[in-house]
Amino acid sequence: MTQNNNNYDITILMMLYNHEPWIEETLQSLKKQTYQNFNLLIVDDVSTDASYEIAKTMEGDFKNCEVIKNSQNKGVVDNFFDCLNMIESKFPNSKFFMWASPDDTWSPQYLEVTRNVLEKNSNAIVCQTGYEMIYVDDNKITYHTLPSLKKPTFRNAKQLFKSHVNNGIKTHYNGIIQGLIRFEDLRYVFPKNHKLLGHVLCIEISMMLLLFLRGEIETTQDIYYHRKKLGKFADKYPKDSFSQGRASLWYRIKSTCSCLPWMYRVCTRTKLKKNIPILWLHLAYHYILLFLYGKTKAKLRKIIK
Repeated sequence: MTQNNNNYDITILMMLYNHEPWIEETLQSLKKQTYQNFNLLIVDDVSTDASYEIAKTMEGDFKNCEVIKNSQNKGVVDNFFDCLNMIESKFPNSKFFMWASPDDTWSPQYLEVTRNVLEKNSNAIVCQTGYEMIYVDDNKITYHTLPSLKKPTFRNAKQLFKSHVNNGIKTHYNGIIQGLIRFEDLRYVFPKNHKLLGHVLCIEISMMLLLFLRGEIETTQDIYYHRKKLGKFADKYPKDSFSQGRASLWYRIKSTCSCLPWMYRVCTRTKLKKNIPILWLHLAYHYILLFLYGKTKAKLRKIIK
């Protein structure tokens, strides 16, 4: 049962859609956190399994938790948009935000450690950690770490687009959206006007760039979170508007183009402003040209066969 304690400075959002096999383990992981002064908002997007029912039975296990169910399926982007507005209304004192995937788990000190990092470094926008990738189908585990990105340099900004190899394992910065984020900056980066949602179709790669334009990305190696690799989002949810948008070249062009003026709007690191055009070209390369390359390669393979 929700206590409506708006003094808690962390708000965790969990968006459910058919996560019945994993939701109980995930919520148990949050129950074990050493830092418990958080709001937990769980929003079910009309699951067809027992996800909502399981979450609802565990609602009272937390100090301040609310489990709700949408009246109709919204899809990941529209649901996220509505949830952020809901958090702003329900928990106006939220200082930090975590987007919790319903099939992930976290080290018990995850919230405590990442929160302390952000409290100590006012210039940091995000605190991420290393993570353990669990390949459920292949029964394989890999470990991933990334360095912090602090100085507002073009060289550091380019790191967001690269694959980083540690012990033969590739790692990317797109996981920062699942770290602990300053809520005020997230709200500034993520549009409040529904008509401006176009650019978030490239949500991971654009969000991490927009956040870096506002401040430092801290990484702590003291703790881990544990991600389950359950296949591609588009394969699991082909009818979701996010999946359909990413599959369309027109939507990719539209979302990338809408990102350019947004980058100027959100940027607070003056040293990076002059590099925004070239950073935008990096975004276009990764989100449009590599997409075209993959499509062309797949068609050629079919022709050859």
